[in-house]
Amino acid sequence: MIAVAKFGSDCGDEIALPIASIPNRPDWPNAGKIVVGFPTCWSSGMKDRTMLHCVGTLLAVGMCLGLASPSTASAEPGSIAIELNKVEAVPTGCRLHFDVHNSTAMKFNVLSADLVFFDSDGVMSSRSLVSFGRLHPHKHHFNSLEFPAVDCLKVSRILVNGLQQCQHDGDESFDCLSALSTSHKGAIELVK
Repeated sequence: MIAVAKFGSDCGDEIALPIASIPNRPDWPNAGKIVVGFPTCWSSGMKDRTMLHCVGTLLAVGMCLGLASPSTASAEPGSIAIELNKVEAVPTGCRLHFDVHNSTAMKFNVLSADLVFFDSDGVMSSRSLVSFGRLHPHKHHFNSLEFPAVDCLKVSRILVNGLQQCQHDGDESFDCLSALSTSHKGAIELVK
């Protein structure tokens, strides 16, 4: 939509500003437009200072209208942050504790990742598909997963090689892998 600023009734000059928060209603005389009038701006005896004041006022009004738009406030869709919080050796292998933070407004029914384990020489030692379960909007989730074929002491890095499943109730254009971030607390790195 467009906001049109008119400077004086005899001038006819207009500047258009895009506005996202005004409904485009065909039954309104200025459908999709906001008309902002500045009747004192242009006259035959206008000074440079008056024009500068008018342009500054126009810019301020345009910025305020743009900042008030609800679409700009919700432009950031959020992210999925997976932190490797703790690693512990257990008799059956290696137990990893993950803090998964869903900072989006979406509910994820399934989020599963392909994890690749690397030893201290950078050689792939194991690979596993894991599910982080359901993720509720704007919430941290803690998962403890056991990997029987993995020796924790020999792992230096874990790669999130990809997301096998990412089922959510949000917009189809949401790219799960792009929204994913990784971090770690201990010596074993978690990277993507």
